[in-house]
Amino acid sequence: MSAQRRQLLLLAERVGTVDADLGSATAQAWLVSAVDALAHAVVDLADGKSAATIEVPVLALDPAVHDEVEADRASCAAAASDLRQGHVALTTALEAPDGIPPGLATDTVRSMSVLASALQDLAAHPSSSDHQRSVRAGAHRSIRTAYRLVQPAGSPGTSPKRA
Repeated sequence: MSAQRRQLLLLAERVGTVDADLGSATAQAWLVSAVDALAHAVVDLADGKSAATIEVPVLALDPAVHDEVEADRASCAAAASDLRQGHVALTTALEAPDGIPPGLATDTVRSMSVLASALQDLAAHPSSSDHQRSVRAGAHRSIRTAYRLVQPAGSPGTSPKRA
């Protein structure tokens, strides 16, 4: 196994463990799916694929069971930090001499960056903030964007499905 492949597989494992408490069942489902799709995309890169191969469905949790509460700022900040470290590791791997197919690599780097920024935005704005609702809505849109960036081309499964 090449050093680059090993590095990418370790990165996929690290990325796959990223989690944060977003305080919303729907946002949480999108985050879990985005992280899962991102980890699969990194594995695809390790396998030399030029496009994502696994469609990750979004499973929505029952909103009646999970009330909307404030996002846990500490877990959002920690997850953002983990993703930023992953972003650096992936960018470093992209600069390796063996190279990685650019299409999926570019989308994966962008997805990781978008997701990290969304989580950092949630961490930076307390619920008492005047514009918290718009920050939360923007972060949720960014999480969905990060998810879609690492889905196979033509994937229909970008709407939440009931578990």
